Amino acid sequence: MATIVAGCVGLTALLFNFTPLALPIGSADSNVTRVIAQALGATMMMAQPNNPFWKLDSKSGCTNDLVETNAVHVAIPKGTMKVSLATGVPVHCGHPLGFHNVTVQSQMVTELRQPSSVENSNLLNFDEAALFGDGTSIHYDDQSAITQISLAEQLSDQTLVGSAHVNQQNGRTIITNAHMTVYQNVLNVVGQGELKNLVFADSCCTPVGGTITAHLTAGSNVAPTTEGSHFVGKVETLTFDGCGSAQLKDVDGHRSHLPVQCM
Repeated sequence: MATIVAGCVGLTALLFNFTPLALPIGSADSNVTRVIAQALGATMMMAQPNNPFWKLDSKSGCTNDLVETNAVHVAIPKGTMKVSLATGVPVHCGHPLGFHNVTVQSQMVTELRQPSSVENSNLLNFDEAALFGDGTSIHYDDQSAITQISLAEQLSDQTLVGSAHVNQQNGRTIITNAHMTVYQNVLNVVGQGELKNLVFADSCCTPVGGTITAHLTAGSNVAPTTEGSHFVGKVETLTFDGCGSAQLKDVDGHRSHLPVQCM
C-alpha cells in the first residue's frame, strides 16, 4: 500500500475556517453536531483526488514515472505543510494520477519542516483524557474512491476524534454509520456523535443530507461548567436538508433552521 503523508498544524482546520455561528435566540445548542459536520465536510472536500491541494510543485522532482519520494512544501500561517508520495504512486506533471489503494495521513511539522513535539503529546481537552493526536487519515480504494476517514483534530474550543467508513451508493458519497467524540472545552461536556446516512457532494463543504445526533455527557475527570451542566444527559440532533442548511433539534427539544458553514 502506498502512503501519502500530509503534514500541517491541524490539516482540515487550516484549510477551512471553523467559525461557530450565533445561536438562535433561546437555543440550547452545544455546537457539537455542527463541529462534526464542518470537520467531516471540510475533510471530504479536501480529500477529492482532483483537489488542487494535492498538486506537487516542480521543485519536488516530479516525473512521469513511478517515484520513490516526491514532496511539496506549502507555507501556512502556523507552520509548514509537507506532502510526500511513497514508492509506487504514479505522478505526472506534478499531480498524482489517482490515489489507487493509498492512505493519506497528516503530520504536524514546524516551520523548519521538522516533526512537531505537539504531535507526540495528547490532544488538549478539558477532561485531561489521553487522546493521541494522529491527525487526519483518509484511505482510498483501488478506484481512488474514499473508503475511510479518521480525525484527531484540535478545532478552536473543541477536540474531535473518531472514524467513519465511507461508501459510494448510486453515485453519492455517504457515511451510513459512524461515531465521533467531541470534547466541548468551553462547556466541559463530552459529545458522542452518531452519524446516520450522511451524504456529501463534491461542491459543498458541509453534508447535504443525513443526520448527526450527539449524546452529551459529563467528563470522567472534570465537572461541567454551570452552563454545561444543562446539557448533561441530553441529546441534540442536526438534520441536513441541503448544502449548508440543516434543522437543529436542541437539547430542550426546540427546533430551528440553522445555517452551517465552513470556509
